[in-house]
Amino acid sequence: MAQPETATRTERLLVVEDDAFSQELIALYLRKAGFTDIVAATDGRQALDLAKASSFDLILLDLNLPRISGVDVLRRLTKEGHVADTPVVVISSLTNMEETVLCLDLGAEDYLPKPFNVRLLEGRVNGCLERRRLRREAEAASARGERDHETAQALLQDMAAPALPSPGPAFPCEGAARRDPAPAVGGDLAELFAAGDGAVGFLIGTAGGQGVSAALLAARVRTLVRREVERAAAAGTAPEPGAVLQRVNAALCGPAASSPAGATAAIAFGLLTPADGALRIANAGFADALVLSPARGVVPVTTPRGRPLGAYAEAVYTAHAAELKPGETLVALTDGFADATDAAGVPYGENRVKRLLDDLLSAPPEALAAALSETVTGFASGAAQRKDRSVIALRRTAG
Repeated sequence: MAQPETATRTERLLVVEDDAFSQELIALYLRKAGFTDIVAATDGRQALDLAKASSFDLILLDLNLPRISGVDVLRRLTKEGHVADTPVVVISSLTNMEETVLCLDLGAEDYLPKPFNVRLLEGRVNGCLERRRLRREAEAASARGERDHETAQALLQDMAAPALPSPGPAFPCEGAARRDPAPAVGGDLAELFAAGDGAVGFLIGTAGGQGVSAALLAARVRTLVRREVERAAAAGTAPEPGAVLQRVNAALCGPAASSPAGATAAIAFGLLTPADGALRIANAGFADALVLSPARGVVPVTTPRGRPLGAYAEAVYTAHAAELKPGETLVALTDGFADATDAAGVPYGENRVKRLLDDLLSAPPEALAAALSETVTGFASGAAQRKDRSVIALRRTAG
C-alpha cells in the first residue's frame, strides 16, 4: 500500500549542530516531516551570523558548540532582539540540565534531550511552530482591534463636534457637545447641528453594548436621524421629532435592518428654535433633559418616554413641547457621569451631578461641559471606567 505523502512545510529552520552525523540525522527527520527549507550551522559563530543576517521560523540549537557556546549564542541573540519572534529549541544531553534550564530562563521555547527520538523531535518542532502561529494570530487580532477601536473613537468624536452658526442677533444661541470615551469603545453619541429655518437639532444617547458594533449602531442612528431631518427640509416642512424617531425605529426593526439582533439605542432627539425658544423633544428610552435656569434652578423637562430604538417595531414616539427662555441652558447627559466610579468603586451618583449643575446655572455651554468633564474625571482619579460620558448643552442668549 502506498504511503500517504507528507504535506510540504514552508517554515524556515536553522539547525545548529557541530556533529556532522547528528546534523544530517536531524535534517533527514525534518525533511521526512515535510520541511524543505533547512539551513545548517556547525559552530556558534556561524549560527550568530546566520541568525542575524536572515529570519527563521525556528532554531534548533545544540549547547555544546565550538567557538561560541550554545548558551552564549542564545544570550546574544536574545539581547539583540533577533529571536523575539523565533522559538528556540535547545538540544542538550541529560547530564547538562543546568545549562538547559539557563537557556529556558533566557527565553528558549523548549528543549530536546540527546539522544533524541524522532517523534519527540517532530513533536517539539510542531508544538513550537504552532504556538508561534497562535501568538502571531493573537497579535494580529489585537492590532486589528486597536485599529478598529481608534477608528470607532474617531467616528464618535467627530459626531460630537457642533456644526452651528456663530452666536449673534441672527442666531441667539450657543452650544457645546462633548464626549469623554471610556477605554472600551462605547456607543455614546452627542451632536448639535443646524436643522434649517434657524432651528438647532440636538441628538444624544447610547447604543447598547460595547465595541465597534455599538459605535456603528450609534453612527447608523445618527445617519438615519439626519436623513429624516434633511428629507423634511427638502419637502419644505419642519421635522417633527416624534415622527423622526418613529421612522428611525422602523428602519432599525425592519427586514432591511443591518444592526445585530437585539441591538438597541436609548436616544433623545429634539429641535430648538432660538428666536422664540420653542423646544420640541422626543424620547426613546433616554433620561429626561434638564433646563438650567438662573431663576428656577435645575428643572427636568419631562417627556413621554418611548421604548429604546430597535427594541420594538410597534413603539410609538411623541414630541413634548417646552420653552427655553433667554439665559437658560438645555442640558442632556448620558449616565456615564452618574455611574462614574472612583478607585474604591463608589459611584459619583445623580445627587452629585445635580449639585454640580446647580453651580453651573449661568455657565456658557463650553465651560459647563468642561466643568462636568473635569470634575467627574477628577473624582474617578484614574480608575478605569466602563461607560462613555457625553453631554450636550444649548444656551439661549439674549439675542
